[in-house]
Amino acid sequence: MRTLPLVFLLACTGTDEPESTPVVCDGDDGGAVTLTIAPYVQAVSQTSATIMWETDEGTGSRVEFGASEALGSAVCGELVGVNGDDPEDAPTQVHTATLTDLAPGETVYYAVRTGQTESAVAHFRTVPDDPEASVRLVAMSDSQLDERHPEKFTEVIQDGVLPYARANWGEDLAEEVGLVVFPGDLVDNGWRIEEWQDEFFAPAAELFAQVPVYPAIGNHEGGSPHYFRYFDMPGDEEHYYTTDYANLRVVALDSNGYAEETQLAWLDGVLAEACDDADIDFVFAQLHHPARSELWLPGESDFTATVAERLGAFSTACGKPSIHFFGHTHGYSRGQLPDHQHLMVNVASAGGGLDRWGEQSQNDYADFSVSQDTYGFVTVEVEAGDAPKFTMTRVNRGTPETPLDNVVSDQITLWRDNDAPATPTVDRIDCAGPGEPRAVASAYSDPESHAHQAAEWQVAADCGFTSLVAERWRQDKNEYMGVDTQAGDDLADEVFAELGGLSEACVRVRYRDEGLRWSAWSTGALLAVPVCE
Repeated sequence: MRTLPLVFLLACTGTDEPESTPVVCDGDDGGAVTLTIAPYVQAVSQTSATIMWETDEGTGSRVEFGASEALGSAVCGELVGVNGDDPEDAPTQVHTATLTDLAPGETVYYAVRTGQTESAVAHFRTVPDDPEASVRLVAMSDSQLDERHPEKFTEVIQDGVLPYARANWGEDLAEEVGLVVFPGDLVDNGWRIEEWQDEFFAPAAELFAQVPVYPAIGNHEGGSPHYFRYFDMPGDEEHYYTTDYANLRVVALDSNGYAEETQLAWLDGVLAEACDDADIDFVFAQLHHPARSELWLPGESDFTATVAERLGAFSTACGKPSIHFFGHTHGYSRGQLPDHQHLMVNVASAGGGLDRWGEQSQNDYADFSVSQDTYGFVTVEVEAGDAPKFTMTRVNRGTPETPLDNVVSDQITLWRDNDAPATPTVDRIDCAGPGEPRAVASAYSDPESHAHQAAEWQVAADCGFTSLVAERWRQDKNEYMGVDTQAGDDLADEVFAELGGLSEACVRVRYRDEGLRWSAWSTGALLAVPVCE
């Protein structure tokens, strides 16, 4: 441990200030205590940050901080109570201290002290004031203990997140990662303090000491006051909040039935502000329950579906792509709304027992491209500048039977400014085989050479398309139960058994690029339908 003087000196902020001002905190003369949760970073802004930690006893505390490991400044901490009770009566002592008057984009070194017990020095980085700065985030969920594989969350952090970030971005986590988002089920039982200590904070101590973690509450937290005691969410409402980092707005919501109409009204205001803010290019939301879940249907939430539609509508109206991260189902899924630049991404499982294929009610949804019953985490690299974009990556840790070592198993890039693909044409209806009339369209073409992501087809008896005979939405990938049912499909033709018996029909198609931008519909033309024998 470091040996630090009992009284620290506040750094001078101007030439007219005294050379030094002693900082004396209550409890400075206390004895040694046990750090039950190591210091971690919360609510980082351009000019402030909160440091939190937990001890078994000891009421006095302080954070020493500065621009180097020499530190030099100090601020006294305070205790966090439970449901407004006297903090000293809490079962453990959760300490919090807010550092203010920091500089944007500054690396801040810090250590905490309670009585005679001191932590090691760690560091974090404040949010830059440059809206053109880039940011990376890590997203994961459902880290609750699985008795069959109790070390899984430790493995996901120690063998997954930390080496992946260092190998791909750089050794200094604080400099390379802006934030961690965690949409729920951090522990199995939110009322058990030892789970928070041993099963959530301990495995992630190295990461959380350098990178702020922003959670959204899950069902396994059980509405416990310990959840709200351990996290300092931005703003005054702990169930839902928002924070900005460069050109990114991050929104957290509570999908556990909490004040849903109030949250939706608040969300509308947050999105309206993001629409009008020229510095915001993207909005990422997180909440625990899925709108749709291919791996586990009982977990689906109408509230999340409503949130997704509002985010999608925002993206279309404002030209700012969005994501909502979720968990609850223990596996990975990535989908996209049909008509909006909006991704639906399940970032589980970081530890909870996997929902395996064939074990429960499941469904192959048209708007999902990938579902994998695996452990892992997600990263998003956000760029600003003249061509804002983000790249979402699934880092796969495999299954108990087939472990993987940080294999990239899915990836997609969305651009804020993305030209639409060329409008296709429907060239003819021919026969793919007996009883298989097939509409054939022109080849895909995109002005920015973005890959072909989807095709939507409509068939009608007339070219007004007032009454559809058939409709299809095909994506470039449909990975379900371990098989990509779309493998080899170039999306330029489609079989319609519904055309059997018709002599002619009107068919139109539109193409979507990998950035989720649709072309215009092809011009409907009445085409002859051959007899396919």
